[in-house]
Amino acid sequence: MGQAVKDRTHVVVVDDHKMIREGVSRIFRDYGFPDVQTAESGEKALEIKAQMPSGDAVAIITDTEMPGMSGILLTKQIRSNDPQAVIIGMSISPVYKQALLAAGADYFLSKEKAFDLPQMTENLLVQRFENN
Repeated sequence: MGQAVKDRTHVVVVDDHKMIREGVSRIFRDYGFPDVQTAESGEKALEIKAQMPSGDAVAIITDTEMPGMSGILLTKQIRSNDPQAVIIGMSISPVYKQALLAAGADYFLSKEKAFDLPQMTENLLVQRFENN
């Protein structure tokens, strides 16, 4: 199921730091996810998500602290509209971990462990597909 899951998933990497966005999106592409987009803000991520066909698998990888819409508010909005979306929060500091998880994120990961994100995302997607 591995590559099939990757092929039908839209990944959006949300971070206000360009280097992080580009680095994390490259990690996902190198891992075999063909559809990876980036957003510099929560607002832009919502615009990208709105353009995706409904019913498609979506994985949102979001920073917690950003100007404008935070990753916590982004998580709440996406979760309320798409309960099947996989949402993983990331930050340098674990200070926002509980708030992000309470907002509906599936997992929280320190940015230093960004190389673990694609495997974790794939595992969560497989679980979602198996339960539906």
